[in-house]
Amino acid sequence: MNKMSLLQSFIITSGIEILACTETWLSPYVFNEEFLPPGYSVFRHDRDGRGGGVLLAIRNHIPCFELSSPKDLELVTVNIGLVHQVTLCVLYRPPNASHDYNVSLSNYLNCLAMSPGRIVILGDFNVPDIDWDTLSGDSPFSLYLCDFVFNNNFTQLVHSLTHIKGDILDLVLSSDCFLINCISISKSMPLSSDHYAVFFRLCCSSPRYSRTSLNRPVYNYAKADWEGLVDYLLEFDFSQCFSDSDIDTVWSCFKDILLSSVERFIPRVKKRSLSYHSVPWLRGDLQHNLNQIRTLRRRYARNPTDHIKMKLANEEAEFTTAFCDAKSKYEERLVKEHGHDQSKIYRYVRHISKSREIPESLSIWSRECF
Repeated sequence: MNKMSLLQSFIITSGIEILACTETWLSPYVFNEEFLPPGYSVFRHDRDGRGGGVLLAIRNHIPCFELSSPKDLELVTVNIGLVHQVTLCVLYRPPNASHDYNVSLSNYLNCLAMSPGRIVILGDFNVPDIDWDTLSGDSPFSLYLCDFVFNNNFTQLVHSLTHIKGDILDLVLSSDCFLINCISISKSMPLSSDHYAVFFRLCCSSPRYSRTSLNRPVYNYAKADWEGLVDYLLEFDFSQCFSDSDIDTVWSCFKDILLSSVERFIPRVKKRSLSYHSVPWLRGDLQHNLNQIRTLRRRYARNPTDHIKMKLANEEAEFTTAFCDAKSKYEERLVKEHGHDQSKIYRYVRHISKSREIPESLSIWSRECF
């Protein structure tokens, strides 16, 4: 099965709100919508060549913005605007990192540690020689990282193996040991990888979206009466605005007139925010299966028995297979049934690429279609 479809399915069934990935192997030619469900703010650092790369995806209802970072380092740093500020950094340090790379990374981490608020640094550090119980290591960078954790009062929270070769490569460093809990390592990932997935809960309050907030009114410019708006503004007597000598009063008056004119000649329409329901093949039985998985997750959280755990794993495996199959069939049907009228195909392409331009080529269901 396609890895991108597998990742999409995994995110949907897990209900992940923040996703951090290393060694993404992505390029600018791969769109976020090809491997992520709708409803995420995505921050990426793609490597110019093969391999590497990092990604951070955060649900849209969580306010966040990217912080500047050195372009020569494979990392992404994002400030999450929760009740109490949290800075989240995901990084990938190659196992063959040069001395200059290690120095640059060390300097950046030192600066990051002085940032206000709570800080979480996670990713693949490739430091298997560190003993986290004694905080000791062999290589120069490992020794630096041990000193960094100790001097800045950070806590390394991963103590189980994260790699098939029996190493702890993927770390979670937190400036507040109470910020993160429920850390677990999953070896049963649908994606074929030599790394295990690290799950944890970020213990902080975030704004929750309600069902009513999913529908937001926007202007429907396609049905606007532009001629009427222009004529109305041309004939309007603006002298009342400019009679006052205070610039703020003039601006407020002008703005009110302009906005009221827009309301008169441009209708509004309610636009539904992107969610998992925007995935066109997630319908019918597949949606019902997803609801069952979410119910099982809630039951397991209240009563974590082996029976529920096994049933949940089976349901997730069946959903993943069905999800990938449904996506392939949807894209195949899109090409076969609408080859003569390609407007629906281009609409799907625009949804993925977030661009109105038609790409020279696009690969869907593993074959070149255009």
